[in-house]
Amino acid sequence: AGAAAEVRISFSPDIATVGELLGEQPVIYVVDRFGNPRVDETVTSSLHGCKGFKIADAMQTNRSGIATFRNTSVLGTPVASDPVTCEIRFTANEVVVGAPLTLSTYFNLEDDAALAASEFLSARVVS
Repeated sequence: AGAAAEVRISFSPDIATVGELLGEQPVIYVVDRFGNPRVDETVTSSLHGCKGFKIADAMQTNRSGIATFRNTSVLGTPVASDPVTCEIRFTANEVVVGAPLTLSTYFNLEDDAALAASEFLSARVVS
């Protein structure tokens, strides 16, 4: 078996929220140039196109060449903004594959205004 030649996404989430675990964790398949599974290959995840946010996680492939990520989340400071589209990338031996990821950075602007209004209405003065 040779070095990793192809990285395939078996499953990748299409939406994530900053500070929370990905709802469904990525599953990545790595093969060599002959199509054989790569065992104990390190697969890293990264986030591109969303300034100020990152994913930094790594998993090893099993005997079947599959890396199943666990406890992966998007890191960064939540801010009020509309969702943005990024790319989640997976790399093994310099071979990269990516998929779109819609990132909810916190509340969207409408939800944030509604939350602020509800907090204002529920505030009380203590003397």
